[in-house]
Amino acid sequence: MDQLDILNDQLQQDQPDDPAFCPVEWDYNEFGTSDKPVHTVKVTVTKKEFNKQKAPEDFEINFPAGAEVYDRRDTKCYRVQADGSLRELDVNTGAEIPMSDGAAWYRNRWLFGGAAIVVVAGFLVIYLQRKKRTK
Repeated sequence: MDQLDILNDQLQQDQPDDPAFCPVEWDYNEFGTSDKPVHTVKVTVTKKEFNKQKAPEDFEINFPAGAEVYDRRDTKCYRVQADGSLRELDVNTGAEIPMSDGAAWYRNRWLFGGAAIVVVAGFLVIYLQRKKRTK
């Protein structure tokens, strides 16, 4: 079980868009099997800033090399390379997909292989039917 106690207070507004009330202090307590807290965190706000402009680089995320990243925009997994680039991972094996022009071939290798077998089988059927007619 846990408990969070928050104290909101009216603060001086430095900017017109600043909220009049905001949290100024909170206590977080985790309890075990007894009534005594086993873990406590007490936070006190010492400075407030609302809607301050941030540099675009503040929003850049630099993952360490070797980290696996899931991108929800394209629902794909990637592994971060030493130079910071991303290599797509195969969903089934977790192996890195080659970055060459053959990446489309690699992703669809079973589809291309199956299509090749169907085409070869079709030509074989046509060949055998024509061979029967000539007899």
